Amino acid sequence: MILYILYSFLDRQIVPQTAHHIFILRIGVCILFSIIIGVSFSGVIYRAYQMIMISAAFVAGMGIIWMIIISGEAGGIYYYAGLILAIMFTHGLLGIRFINASITTWLIVIIYEIYIFTTDVTPLLVGLNNTFFLISANFIGMFTSYALEFNMRCVFWQNRVLNEKSQSLEIEHRRKSKELDDVRQIQLAMLPGQVPTHQALDISVSMITAAEIGGDYYDFYTDGNGVLIFAVGDATGHGANASAMVTATKFIFSNFGHVQDIVEFLKYAANSLRQMKLPKLFMALVIGKIQDHTLEIAGAGMPPMFVFRESKGMIEEIPLKGVPLGGYGSGVYHKNVLCLEPGDSILVMTDGYTELMNSDGEELGYDRIRDLYQKIALYSADEIIEKLKDVGSTWISGCKQKDDITLLVIKMKKTDK
Repeated sequence: MILYILYSFLDRQIVPQTAHHIFILRIGVCILFSIIIGVSFSGVIYRAYQMIMISAAFVAGMGIIWMIIISGEAGGIYYYAGLILAIMFTHGLLGIRFINASITTWLIVIIYEIYIFTTDVTPLLVGLNNTFFLISANFIGMFTSYALEFNMRCVFWQNRVLNEKSQSLEIEHRRKSKELDDVRQIQLAMLPGQVPTHQALDISVSMITAAEIGGDYYDFYTDGNGVLIFAVGDATGHGANASAMVTATKFIFSNFGHVQDIVEFLKYAANSLRQMKLPKLFMALVIGKIQDHTLEIAGAGMPPMFVFRESKGMIEEIPLKGVPLGGYGSGVYHKNVLCLEPGDSILVMTDGYTELMNSDGEELGYDRIRDLYQKIALYSADEIIEKLKDVGSTWISGCKQKDDITLLVIKMKKTDK
């Protein structure tokens, strides 16, 4: 429509005697184009797209041929170039299939040839010159429309294949997500349903996994005589493999954690997991036993435990070194025995907390945790856990948590006087 209107300004210079009639023709063609544009906003365009676009192309070409007929010799010399634009329009812009576009443009060219060679309006040499350029333009247009259609077909089939693969991947993703969720539910079911209540101890625990299935583990055992046995573990990696190690450790702790000395338990657990031959899977573990005011604790490759002494306002650091369970070689485990006074508390954590990394690549580290724990150790166990979690969240400030985090706080209650 724009080209039809713009070229009307040259009509009075090229064919002044017929410019008025050609202008009316241009308006009529633009009205037909407007009708086609209006149809494109309805559902009709989808049902008859090829026919509608063929009609638009044919009207564009025949409008130019009619201008040539109206304007006589001058039009025959100058206006044929508009047919080249019509050919480009048909082959390149309308999305007409190659065969349909070719038939339409050849029909336009043939009608033009019939007119110029059956009348004496156009000089012979001019007619031959125009014919050469029109046929050449039409062949180039045919190559263009074929290439466009070929690429569109390729894109169509590629999209179809991608959609099929995407659907397959989506189904597989949903299946694996369901399996992971099932495994996660099983893993959560292996953790204590609630923190045990104890007459002399204030206990709080938190686990934050870095993936759907974590590798951290904690557990408790209490008897009717005031004995509390606790365990905190950190399996290598995440996912189903780590879950298998957690399951095995849970079974061993539930059956033997309360019937053996804690060092003997670590030796037994290490040997049992080694015999399972779980590939490249290990479990760092700390196990502790509190009876009356005495804490016995031993570790196998866990970060150090912090002990807050309220009477001194100081933090003690208890190493929990040792070969992780399931590792090669025979581990040597040491038991630490401590006396806890009312108001004293302990903090056991997995290395996922100490290794929290901020946007500058700096880890939270033991020194910051020790200083923080000393400031908040007078709070209740639940409040200490929440403040530790808040600091960790602020430290990474939106960065991705890379490892599971388990925090355990046990505080000796103060007796009422």
